[in-house]
Amino acid sequence: MRVLISVAPAPSHLQPLVPIAHALLRRGHEVLVVCPPVFLPTVQAYGLPAVGAGLDWLRSEPERFFPPFGNVAPGERTGWLIDHVYADQAPRRLLPEMNTIFDRWQPQVILRDQAEFASWLVAEQRGIPHVSFGYGLGLMEQDRRRMAPGVARLRAEVGLPPDPRLERMFRHLRFEFAPPSYRPSDSEANPNTHHLRFVPSDDPDRLALPAWAEAKPAHPRVVVTLGNNYNRVPGLLEGIAAALAGLEIEIVFLVGRNRMPESLGDLPAGARALSYLPLSRLLPTSSLLVSHAGFNTIMTAACAGVPMVMVPIDSDQPTHARRCQVLGLAEMLDAAEPLARGLRRAVPAMLADAGRSARIATFRQTVEALPDADHAVDLLEGLAGADRA
Repeated sequence: MRVLISVAPAPSHLQPLVPIAHALLRRGHEVLVVCPPVFLPTVQAYGLPAVGAGLDWLRSEPERFFPPFGNVAPGERTGWLIDHVYADQAPRRLLPEMNTIFDRWQPQVILRDQAEFASWLVAEQRGIPHVSFGYGLGLMEQDRRRMAPGVARLRAEVGLPPDPRLERMFRHLRFEFAPPSYRPSDSEANPNTHHLRFVPSDDPDRLALPAWAEAKPAHPRVVVTLGNNYNRVPGLLEGIAAALAGLEIEIVFLVGRNRMPESLGDLPAGARALSYLPLSRLLPTSSLLVSHAGFNTIMTAACAGVPMVMVPIDSDQPTHARRCQVLGLAEMLDAAEPLARGLRRAVPAMLADAGRSARIATFRQTVEALPDADHAVDLLEGLAGADRA
């Protein structure tokens, strides 16, 4: 079976798929990942066959590739990317090359990032089964509404019938890397969804951890990260550092691969800043995570049994943060509350919360009970077999 995987150029989009890609390869199937050329080294670091095609850009550095992005307000940046990149420039640039790849490689199943549309359009044209994957909350209704006009134009241009609610995206299979309980009760479930176990895949190079990171700290270790896509919101990491000063904690700032640690300036006593360490290996010796409520970050913390304080910024982060608060995994800061006051209230409260470990352990058990990557391969094999029949 030949499985073509298409991803947007962000590690957070790629990492949930890595265990499935490796499981496919172990069973002797052929895999080809299609991504922007500049993202190839990230994909290849996981040992996956890949080809670069289409628009060259990185989700972590949009202003480098799209100068107007630098003038977009923080809360509007995801919408801008949907309008101008995900549902416009990226698929338009990729479509001709994707057709060539399909002609040459003849894939039997497409496994596609929910934000990558070119492979879906070509698969629809050619009658090849396609599977979308998302990040725990599905393709939310508000995102579908935002994407729909751009996608409608693309479908018309390639001669496909209208699909105003993007329902044809889910007519085969849909993979979500979180348990059903993670979805808000008032949201609409995507059809044909299969919930799969999340496995952290944030350390392809097996980095050597410094000795302090593997040792139990003298004070509770609090890790602070805003990932690689939102880590340069002006003043936010600096504000978090100032708010946490004076607390009896050890603080580790992970500022992101696209930012230098020294850019954070003077740090509180007992704090250090690094560009990157794998959360999956740092969190087991940590007591709390302060983050932007990115999905991979949340799930990696949950798998390590670490509670969270969330400072959502944009995109689906507020929805993730609210859901984690409802489930008892995290405290979400109120946007109306000053950052410093919110953090100085929430961080000690979460560290002192006697029931937090039990709540997170329960959620972790729910995650670990989900089907694994081999089950996903079974589903893909069945889909390819049904298509051949």
